[in-house]
Amino acid sequence: MDTKALRQKILDLAVRGKLVPQNPDDEPARVLLERIRAEKKQMVKDGRLKAKDIKNDRVIYFKEDNLPYEQFADGTEKCITDEIPFELPDGWEWARLKNICFMIAGKSKNKNEIKQEPFSQCYPCYGGNGHRGYTDTFNYNGKYSIVGRQGALCGNINIANGKFYATEHAVVVILYTNIDFDWNNYTLKALNLNQYATGAAQPGLAVANILNVLVPVPPFEEQKRIADKINELMGLVDVIEQNKTDLQTAVKLAKEKILDLAIRGQLVPQNPDDEPASVLLERIRAEKQQLIKQGKIKPDKKDTVTFTDDELPFELPDGWEWCRLGNLCSVISKGTTPKGGKSCYLDSGINYLRVENIMDNGQIDTSDMVHIDEKIHNTELKRSILQEDDLLITIAGTLGKTAVVHKNNLPLNTNQAISFSRLINVNLCFVDFLRLIISSKIIQNRLLLKTKVTSIPNLTLEIISDCLIPLPPLNEQKRIADKINQLFSMLDSITEFLN
Repeated sequence: MDTKALRQKILDLAVRGKLVPQNPDDEPARVLLERIRAEKKQMVKDGRLKAKDIKNDRVIYFKEDNLPYEQFADGTEKCITDEIPFELPDGWEWARLKNICFMIAGKSKNKNEIKQEPFSQCYPCYGGNGHRGYTDTFNYNGKYSIVGRQGALCGNINIANGKFYATEHAVVVILYTNIDFDWNNYTLKALNLNQYATGAAQPGLAVANILNVLVPVPPFEEQKRIADKINELMGLVDVIEQNKTDLQTAVKLAKEKILDLAIRGQLVPQNPDDEPASVLLERIRAEKQQLIKQGKIKPDKKDTVTFTDDELPFELPDGWEWCRLGNLCSVISKGTTPKGGKSCYLDSGINYLRVENIMDNGQIDTSDMVHIDEKIHNTELKRSILQEDDLLITIAGTLGKTAVVHKNNLPLNTNQAISFSRLINVNLCFVDFLRLIISSKIIQNRLLLKTKVTSIPNLTLEIISDCLIPLPPLNEQKRIADKINQLFSMLDSITEFLN
């Protein structure tokens, strides 16, 4: 279930007057707006509002031809048919935000005076992107909606309650009489003020532009009923989201448990008639030696199956053997970056794999793939041309994510943040089993413990080659992989339903 879309739908129904029934006994919004106009004039007399703030006050009404007109303070009027997005229920009125509230930007605050963690006698501080931290002074006291007017999240709506500091990039919304706070706050969210931002590098909102945004105003009593209903429905959405989060956590833990059982030989029963993994390893070793003699691969000085006692984390079932990933592979290498870096990226050409293209489920996502020229692929990046059944492991940035190259992914090249391991013989070891086992928590943890710490933590090819693998007989490898995929598919169907 898309709870974000559900929240937006609730707000959309609310602003259209379709969330709660209308009550014909409610005082119409037109009377409310007239009362606010009188209030604003009195505020000017009292010095609480400047005369210029009401100079261009406007009244929106429908003439006999049923067309909407906006009348200005000087008596002139203008048809605004192109601005009215939908028809309102009886008793409602169209107005500008300036007709129901006014907005004041806060004051600048030195970065050094804003702390990320709360401290004694501190107050929350709000900026263009919402809550910025804490400061030792405040410039507002009460309950207000805060509109971010500068930054990537400009147009975001927050609620400040009590004493707080608003910076110059935060706009404080002050309501006139008979405007319900919760209704107005939800309406501000429904208006999606970010759409009025200007500027690409540093998006911003002009307060004057925001105040001119059209807003549908219901009677005061209906405002309260709408706010109460939204609060009720949003509470239910919160419960749905929490249940969704809890279920996603449970699914994640279930997958970890499945892999843990698989790696220990406890997911599927053993078959005593299967050829033992020890025989399988001898066949792989013999084939590797043959490839070395033929000059097809280089000798591996560390090609050993001996282990120290503290290396083996648990006992294996009969027929299983411990080995290293390097014992099973003819090549363990990493990708290459073209000399021009990102300037070589193209919109079409040979698919060029990056860490972000390897998904958590082991799939390769081509929807956001960059490309490289075929000539660069075949020459400069020849060493990192990937083949079908190559086992991929991310070794820089996000570490330990895995995938297997399939035929439909080719042709494919990869950058230096991804390693690829090529089996000596894909008929002697099941690569999908290896990927799943390496994704298990116990092997992931052991890999990451050996991470080489630099400015960007990474897994070296030596760490990848030394990765300890519990190897079952070949037939059991396939049974385990099939069982894991079957169980994962069932769990994924649950999370897909939630989405």
